[in-house]
Amino acid sequence: MKLPLALWLLLALTACGAHTMAWKVPLETLIWEGVTNPKCQRLKNPPSASAFFKPGDELWDVMAAVEWEAEEAADLDPFAPPVTEDQPGPGLEWLVWNASSGKLVGHGSWAQLDIVEQQLDLPGQPHLIRTTFEVHRDRAEPSTVSLLSQSGEEFSSKSRGLHLSATAHLSADRMLVDIALAASWQRDTDWTDGIEIGATVPVERTVSLATWQDEQGSWEVRVSCEAITTEGTLITQLREFETPRGIERIDDGSVRHPTVSRRSLANGLVTGSFHVPPDFLFRISGDRRGVFPDLAQGKDARIFPGPRWIDVREPLRANGLQLSTPGSLAGFHPDDHIITVVSTSTDVDLLEVIVSPGCICRPLAIEHTLQSPGIMARLLCRSGERVGIVRSRRGTSGKLLEIATNIGAGERLMDVRYLIDFESGIHLDSATILTTGEPQEIAVFESVGKRSAVTLTGTIRVMDH
Repeated sequence: MKLPLALWLLLALTACGAHTMAWKVPLETLIWEGVTNPKCQRLKNPPSASAFFKPGDELWDVMAAVEWEAEEAADLDPFAPPVTEDQPGPGLEWLVWNASSGKLVGHGSWAQLDIVEQQLDLPGQPHLIRTTFEVHRDRAEPSTVSLLSQSGEEFSSKSRGLHLSATAHLSADRMLVDIALAASWQRDTDWTDGIEIGATVPVERTVSLATWQDEQGSWEVRVSCEAITTEGTLITQLREFETPRGIERIDDGSVRHPTVSRRSLANGLVTGSFHVPPDFLFRISGDRRGVFPDLAQGKDARIFPGPRWIDVREPLRANGLQLSTPGSLAGFHPDDHIITVVSTSTDVDLLEVIVSPGCICRPLAIEHTLQSPGIMARLLCRSGERVGIVRSRRGTSGKLLEIATNIGAGERLMDVRYLIDFESGIHLDSATILTTGEPQEIAVFESVGKRSAVTLTGTIRVMDH
């Protein structure tokens, strides 16, 4: 089961203390010799009960074998205990390699587990993209090709009448794939259909790129992309943590909106909780040597659970928050890296701006649907790009449909340039402005009292994971 970042942080907020987390990575990522390192010790029994351990698992204590980067750990979390000879590493209770499951399992606070993850450098690990391309036809078995590629490298395939050429780019958070492709397939003995298209595809989701339907039949083109490690593990399955309900996947990618929770209180104030970097206080105060008092007076245990919260009202006031209404409080939890404020909605809004990583741009797509007498076509495209449906016969090819779209301000209107050249004799070459989701008759034909129209609809969609 996947668990969004905001939810597992909320669980962390309400259950302060030690946690158990696992990473599906080779042990050599952390210890280059693996279990042959003399400091790795075979365990007869698990260090404690955990859903990550099963009877008969081969377990190794690897804590002492890791060469902890002390300075980097201190920079990452100024509140973490210092690394010493008596206390190696980030202060974890234990760190175990489960050779049977291929997982590194650690037990400690979120701050300590963060240091382990930083040393693993998951974003820096090599990865591949598995792209699966499918053509579904109404009177034939689906044609499918699945290919591995590196991000940004062109790949191609020719097999059994299906030709594919594409380039896929994995986003920085490894949750989206930008793919540009050209494909063609045999429709019958004489005709070959194809598409030229670009799309942003969420990983591990099948997306319909194009559909065509006429009197001769119909087809649909689908694509899906997976980000995997060189060992074949899905990127979304690299990180898991243990809850009372069992093992949950941490599927957060990289940059996500930092809000954990926000709600109104009975006294008219608002409470907001946000996930922040471990050194957040030093960033906003500018003083790494600052000493901050504990939050004690007026603390509500339902809002500030756990034994230790740091009072951060003064550095937040220096950054524009008022915190002047009776009952206003602001605390930072040094283990879970969560800042919670009880104040007016204006103060909570301002804090949300301060902790935001910046512009979080939503990946948008335009789904165009064209209706014409006897023909229905649908194409997915991105703003600023040209897409099309191509048909060829015995070496002669031409575009049945070509569309170029630019999304306007407010994500409501779009400029559309289109070229239509159907075998039925309809030829259109023009431009229009569409409102998202609203059909528009771009051409009307009347003859001998019979009316027919060509209708184009553009719908803006968010392609988020």
